[in-house]
Amino acid sequence: MAQKRKKAIRILILVITVSLLLFGFLLYSTIKMKTRNISEMQPFAAYVGDKLNLQRTVWLFQEKEPVDSKYPVVLLDSLNPSFQWYHDRIKLQNPEVKLIKKIPEGTSLQFDKVIMYTNGVSGTSTPRMFGELHDTGQTYKVEYSWGDQSFARMLDKKEKTWSFGLAPWQSTKDTTFYKLPIAEFW
Repeated sequence: MAQKRKKAIRILILVITVSLLLFGFLLYSTIKMKTRNISEMQPFAAYVGDKLNLQRTVWLFQEKEPVDSKYPVVLLDSLNPSFQWYHDRIKLQNPEVKLIKKIPEGTSLQFDKVIMYTNGVSGTSTPRMFGELHDTGQTYKVEYSWGDQSFARMLDKKEKTWSFGLAPWQSTKDTTFYKLPIAEFW
């Protein structure tokens, strides 16, 4: 009788342990940031690998914790939706970001890749372009977030839901909507 009880307890402990490990794995896979390379998709394919010239002034910011440590500098122009947020953060008593430099128009820029980041908690996606900016003999490894997903178009079950604001290297805005995939874990 005692032998059966010990065996039952061992099986129960094993089941609980396996269940906890499985739950931990499922929780991790759900909330983990997911990524996907979308460099070959439009509109990004038109810009990745090409030398681009800035059409207007941009600012370079350093975040405390960059999205990709190989590209620690955030590139923004005044038309970017995040521009004001970054400017407000440099004025804080303990700044979350640091202004590195103001870069004039005409400066060259080249992107190496574009990665779609999908937040595991909120499910929102953000395309980020990564590359190099060359200014007066200095090279900066930069990140540029570009693209907005229209939730109205998603609710209307439209396939093409992504639009792109005027980027610093563009002289005219692309008004086309694009279909982009979300990043997936596997």
